[in-house]
Amino acid sequence: MLEQRGFWQRRLSLTISRQDHTDLMTLMFGAALDPSHWTDFLDRLRQVSGGVRTHLFGHDQQSDHSVGLLSSGYEDSFVESYINYFGVMNPWAPSFSRHASGAVLPSEYMCPDAELVRTEFYHDWIRPQEDIRGGGGSVLVNENNRSFLFGGNIRQRDVDALSENWMELVAMLTPQLQHAININRALAGKSLERLASEGGRAAHSSVFAVSARGALLYANESAYQLLEAGDVIGVDLQNRVTFQDQAAASLFSSAVFSTGLPDRQHATQFRTADAGRRKTYLCRTARLGGRFMGHIRFAAIIGNDEPCLVLIMTPEQEAIDTVSLLARHFGATPGEAQIAVLLASGRRLAEIAEERAVSIHTVRNQLKSVMSKMNVRRQADLVRAVLRLAGGEG
Repeated sequence: MLEQRGFWQRRLSLTISRQDHTDLMTLMFGAALDPSHWTDFLDRLRQVSGGVRTHLFGHDQQSDHSVGLLSSGYEDSFVESYINYFGVMNPWAPSFSRHASGAVLPSEYMCPDAELVRTEFYHDWIRPQEDIRGGGGSVLVNENNRSFLFGGNIRQRDVDALSENWMELVAMLTPQLQHAININRALAGKSLERLASEGGRAAHSSVFAVSARGALLYANESAYQLLEAGDVIGVDLQNRVTFQDQAAASLFSSAVFSTGLPDRQHATQFRTADAGRRKTYLCRTARLGGRFMGHIRFAAIIGNDEPCLVLIMTPEQEAIDTVSLLARHFGATPGEAQIAVLLASGRRLAEIAEERAVSIHTVRNQLKSVMSKMNVRRQADLVRAVLRLAGGEG
């Protein structure tokens, strides 16, 4: 049985040049900061993949952020007919909805060809486009009121030549795409230019840009407030951004260092807190650089032609409160309660283990313990219980 990560086991045969990888990451994280650039990423991905028709669609009702349906390589008339008619009969869609975030799924797995060719969708939408039944994609996000899917279609005559490489490319890009979608969410689906012109605070997210030497290049209004307070993040005498928490400082320094390396895309995620641990922040970083940097309008804001690192900090005060509630209501230890809260926020067990610097075995044991204390048998029931508690429903 294959693990939750997906039904496609990534192999080591994927060949992609360093330049192609840098281009894709630059465009992806440019789109993370300005959603209008997602089509640039999809266009470049179609070229890198050898002509796979690419698409991305999804919505986030909670933050009112939606990318709609974005695509590259499909004729406009077919995109319009999909939106207006064929989308509701897509035989691949139910399989996407049944799988967890991060699942990588070939088209044949989602709907076997023997079933697909009997559908109206195949005869009137897939077959007229040179029989684009091949390919596959991934579930970037599949949560309550939040769903983002990514994939591509391959002509039947090109399946043997392109399919394996495409699915490995999907597996490689999926974690980075999830990171980029979460940055979109932290910015409430707006571009940094729009937020700057509005004086907005991106749902209280603090946005920084630093050079490959760690020097501050840009900070939005909320970020300047954090710098002035100085109890979480600040700048030294050389104008270099520093974290007060040593663990966060080490992770951030590593991300800054990798910014100057052309073959690295050090997209990271970590947490930090103020000195009294009264408020925590989820921190996400993304590297921007490469030959497509000039296409990203945010580059004009920071006024820098060299690669830079973008840092986005989102407050998580509710997480600390929920940890305390779990301890008080169910007798959970701090470690058990933190795992429950992280799981409810959409984190996978492997990610939780990495963030807390413990083994996956330890995380599973603590999860089993807190589920027993909360009298739930399934992870889905645990998540619902945590969300109810966080929402004040007791």
